[in-house]
Amino acid sequence: MLKDIFNLLKYEFTIELRQVHALGGLMLYVLSTLFIIFISFANVSGPIWIILYWIIVLFAAVNAILKSFSHEMGKRRLYYFSMVNGTSLYLSKVIYNFIILFMLSVVNFTIFGAISGSPILNIPLFLLAILLGSLGLSMGLTLVAGIASQSSNNGTMMTILGFPIIIPILISLVHMSAFALQAGTINSVGAEAFGDIMSLLGIILLLFAVSVILFPFLWKN
Repeated sequence: MLKDIFNLLKYEFTIELRQVHALGGLMLYVLSTLFIIFISFANVSGPIWIILYWIIVLFAAVNAILKSFSHEMGKRRLYYFSMVNGTSLYLSKVIYNFIILFMLSVVNFTIFGAISGSPILNIPLFLLAILLGSLGLSMGLTLVAGIASQSSNNGTMMTILGFPIIIPILISLVHMSAFALQAGTINSVGAEAFGDIMSLLGIILLLFAVSVILFPFLWKN
């Protein structure tokens, strides 16, 4: 399985390098959104900054993951079906989407903080939120993208199915990020955000279990 995941990851990055315009489009979306925020708001308070940040990350995640299975359609799907199992394919997609989304989130954090002033005082805790958020969104939206790929109108299907998955993740991320507005070490402030951290870990583990069980059956159909 590990060999299959590695080969699929290698293929994903090869395709990404050949279609660099797709990643460039995501970066353009992030930069243009940040520019609009910069010219629209003279001063952004800490809580508003966090909400705007995660909204940008959310829409970037949806745009990045929406077409995760666009290369596995038609005859190519039959080829993949004969070569790898559904679990390996799903995990490779999750890892790939996680790497892309984590990179976009860090770039967003860096540029947003540079142009509007970052209110984040506990950077390690916020980076932990970015890590958990990227992993949770990647797992949930990849599963939804796999289900939506079976529909002719996958964009609408992904929006409908992704809503109940995204909301609890975003709520936990916003609460956890709010604690990063406080100065202190990750241990001292992280103790206050422990409930949100455990909620995110619980959601991630639940999504992992459901996806590993469900996706092979979805892949067979």
